Amino acid sequence: MTAYSSLEEAAMGGKAKEWSEVAADEIALVSSMSDRVFDKPTRAAAIGKATLGSVRPTKLLSARLFEFGNAVVMTSQHQADSGQHLQITRVWVKRDGRWQETLSYQTTAPK
Repeated sequence: MTAYSSLEEAAMGGKAKEWSEVAADEIALVSSMSDRVFDKPTRAAAIGKATLGSVRPTKLLSARLFEFGNAVVMTSQHQADSGQHLQITRVWVKRDGRWQETLSYQTTAPK
């Protein structure tokens, strides 16, 4: 959860360098509401310019974590500024003693 908080705080604060330290090089950010897949360079550039597009941080309502050795699957429910509820699934891996996000999939969810 510390890595997740760091990732979200960096994204919301426009801190691309700090976000990049928590995001794995192969990260893919996908949303059912967009036909774009964000990779690390694209997302970091957007964070640096504060033009987050359709993959932006949202209010965390709840989260569950499932640990598999050096990997964690995180499922979480969020609420967008619009009030829309979102389901986000993330995959984290532990490398060199630190957690990095490798995948984020976001979709709308009923309330």
